[in-house]
Amino acid sequence: MESSGPPLPEAMPVFVDTCVIFAAIYGRAQDPEAHRQPGASLTLLELGRAGVLRLLVSDLVLEEARAVFIRKLPAALPNLDAFLALSVQRVESPGPASVIEAREAVGDPADAPVLAAAAECEARFLVTLNPRHFPTVYGGLAVVTPGELVRRIRRHLTGLEPA
Repeated sequence: MESSGPPLPEAMPVFVDTCVIFAAIYGRAQDPEAHRQPGASLTLLELGRAGVLRLLVSDLVLEEARAVFIRKLPAALPNLDAFLALSVQRVESPGPASVIEAREAVGDPADAPVLAAAAECEARFLVTLNPRHFPTVYGGLAVVTPGELVRRIRRHLTGLEPA
């Protein structure tokens, strides 16, 4: 018998940068049987798998992630593939005009396509381990670290703050 409680809220759209994917999968690959708290990056990936977050990535992020794993941790490529199959939604690559506009907001022009893709797909957050590379806010998009987003989610769930 199904319970008839209130419906679950729609999963929050979150754009994930390459470094977050690598940190999560690297941590799990290094110690898969660890009985310690998972890092914030892994926590976000698990929240995506559970449907609490809608994890969004662009083709550029996926290509960069695959290249990083091939170079630094080839044994974990199956973990990356499993994550991609179960937990993420691919979004369109940003248009040239969006990338040009985003270039003015980032320190490194190579980060502009990531910022533009996150903004175009209407994510609420761009999650990165390199927040200094991006503006704090870009349109309706907030740039946060994995730890900051996990803290916001915890505060929201305990009723202390809207997400």
